[in-house]
Amino acid sequence: MPENEPLKTEIKTLILANFELDTTDLSDNLGIISNGFIDSIGTLRLVSLLEEEFDIQFARNEITSENLNTVAAICTFITSKKSCG
Repeated sequence: MPENEPLKTEIKTLILANFELDTTDLSDNLGIISNGFIDSIGTLRLVSLLEEEFDIQFARNEITSENLNTVAAICTFITSKKSCG
């Protein structure tokens, strides 16, 4: 199992538990923002959930679709925040 798979699974579980998506296939690269599954208010809610769940803080300039559009992007972002302390 690749090292980030448990984190990706945790992110998917968090998203599926808190948002009513029009898909059950939440693949690592599915654009949840670009495909309209989560709107701007949902994005702010997602940020809040991620901050609470993973004990990280987003700076305003980090709340972007680049960091939040896919499970893979969220995983990369969380990993970078955790490694930076």
